[in-house]
Amino acid sequence: MKEEIRTKDQTKEDNNHLVISYISLRNLIGFSGMLLPIVLVLFNDCKVLCSISHYYYSEAGDILVGFMVLISTFLFTYNGYGGIWEKLCYVLTGLGALCVGLCPPSHELVCIDTIEQIHTPINHDLLGKFHFPGALVFLSLSAFITLFYFTKRDQITPIIKDKLWRNKNKRNIVYYICGSVIILSLIILGLYFFSSIEKPYSHYSSFVFIFETIAVWAFGIAWLTKGQTFFNDGEHYMKTGVKELKKSINLLNLNYNKQIKIVPN
Repeated sequence: MKEEIRTKDQTKEDNNHLVISYISLRNLIGFSGMLLPIVLVLFNDCKVLCSISHYYYSEAGDILVGFMVLISTFLFTYNGYGGIWEKLCYVLTGLGALCVGLCPPSHELVCIDTIEQIHTPINHDLLGKFHFPGALVFLSLSAFITLFYFTKRDQITPIIKDKLWRNKNKRNIVYYICGSVIILSLIILGLYFFSSIEKPYSHYSSFVFIFETIAVWAFGIAWLTKGQTFFNDGEHYMKTGVKELKKSINLLNLNYNKQIKIVPN
């Protein structure tokens, strides 16, 4: 009988009765990242601002706060498989996301005209100092997690070229691409800010928003891949969900038919 390759994730998930919820958590993180820029634009009259952060002062400000708090909560509750250091990475990444959501960017760096203190009555300038460091921690640690923890393999089981192993290879390629895209986006944004110290934002430029969106989407795709939305092992969770739904419907119909007594004429 062929020995199957097992990654650390797969080995532990096999005996985990909450595996579906665990995979769902990964996908929730991924979908949240993918939807964030799209929802912000849609709920701000389809206007693209200079930066994702600037939506804090727009009509979509509450949505930005809600999404970032949601992402941070998901990251806080995710444990991973690498022990205390991996868990620490998720906590710090969650803290970075929380700073982005709860600490508004400084007034002088925002490109839109209507600046109002809409989310917090406390010292705005003090909170503004935590916003961009939080964003940097969030994205840089996301790249580290994607490149280092998501790509880990089981070093004990011998390598066998079966379907599971091939899918793991494909997922690793996605992780390497996504992690590299996040790092490249951060480098480009860093160079842009250093070259535009006096006026980093323009009322008519969406340069920063574009590369922030690319980085956030790379973050989302990596987590969706980790949740086996792409290159899944075994049956896809959506197919399994449809089957379970059909079973539930059939069971309801069966119970309903049992309750109905057909009386012959």
